[in-house]
Amino acid sequence: MPSFVALFSINFCIGGLPLQKKLSSLFQKPLWRRLTYFTAGMACGLLSVWSARQLVGTPTAEFFAATGLLAGRLFFPKKQWRQEDLRGAVVGTLFFLAPGLIFPLLGGWILFYLLTREAVPSSFLGTLFLIPASLYYYRSDLLFIYIFVLSLFFLAENIYHFDGKEGTRVAAAICFLPRIYSLSCGTRRVIRVALLAAVFLFVFGAFSLYRLVYSSLQQTAVFSCGNGEEKVVALTFDDGPDPQYTSGILDVLKDKNVHATFFVVGKQAERYPELLCRYLAEGHEIGNHTYTHSNLYRRTEEKVWSEMSRNSDTIEAITGQPPKYFRPPRGLYDEQVLAACSSLEQRLILWSISSEDWMEPSAKHIVRRISQKVHPGAIILFHDGGGFVHNYGGDRSNTVKALGQIVDILHAEGYRFVTITEMLAAEETPS
Repeated sequence: MPSFVALFSINFCIGGLPLQKKLSSLFQKPLWRRLTYFTAGMACGLLSVWSARQLVGTPTAEFFAATGLLAGRLFFPKKQWRQEDLRGAVVGTLFFLAPGLIFPLLGGWILFYLLTREAVPSSFLGTLFLIPASLYYYRSDLLFIYIFVLSLFFLAENIYHFDGKEGTRVAAAICFLPRIYSLSCGTRRVIRVALLAAVFLFVFGAFSLYRLVYSSLQQTAVFSCGNGEEKVVALTFDDGPDPQYTSGILDVLKDKNVHATFFVVGKQAERYPELLCRYLAEGHEIGNHTYTHSNLYRRTEEKVWSEMSRNSDTIEAITGQPPKYFRPPRGLYDEQVLAACSSLEQRLILWSISSEDWMEPSAKHIVRRISQKVHPGAIILFHDGGGFVHNYGGDRSNTVKALGQIVDILHAEGYRFVTITEMLAAEETPS
């Protein structure tokens, strides 16, 4: 995570530099000034994503670099350094992130400009149009989030550039929010304070949720690590199976003669039943991770039971064996989840170390984190599928790259790899 923050911060500062304005000021003709401004912005976008790819090499790093650059161009503290528009930089970032969206985006901007006769509203509309297109054609949650963020940036730009003259009816409709903001001169401070208060409430709510879920007396019914008397660790993988990454992970585990526990999602299991059979054939265990990867915290009793029991039935239908363990999505559970675990005779399993591979860091980061955090009795969380929004679209290639190195490092340190069943058996055996 620190590397992502650093990428965002560096690009934020670069985005605030008035490079484009200085370059475009060299030309007298308006057309050449605009072309130079757009080209310089595109070069900045290209360099931001390219540098993130070279330094870290993950889609998440590219996302932070791109958003940092655009945020700096729009929100840099020194007002006179802020850029006039984002379009060139956006096209540059998409060159690496999603080149197939560049021409549809340019086409959308031109189309909506013909309708609105206003540059900023047309930029906002054209970008908003790409949200469903990006999710449908690229099936990448991270790209979907990036396009959504772009639409918010263009909306903010729309607000900043609003001058009360909307042009066409379409432009007037798009400028509805900017007009409200423009007329609320006396209440802008109230709006900012309200937004800041909302952030604090969110943080407080998240902290309270953490305390309730992870620090309550219900924790006694949950297993998250061994007793630490032996140098053993359990590798666990969530959100699969996904043939793009699960097969590679299984190949590494087979080569290293290591067994693990896979918490599978029912919908994925139905798509790739052959991978569940391979889990068992190669000595691994299968756990329940709900049918659709839905959050179960504070959901209805019917929803909780449906997600858990349906996946149990799916796993049993494919493998002939009902799962003995359950892991809730994102580790969130409540008394209804515990009650369902009791009825299904499944032990709730969490983890003591997260590889943080859900953020798609580099393989080097994953290896370093596990080697620094490992302890006797650790249950280590990885992912062999999943994404930010849906149960697909995430990039787990660096998990595959890091896994073999992690196994070798822990073996050299004297650790032995066990399944959840073996770890629980050691806990229950009297010393």
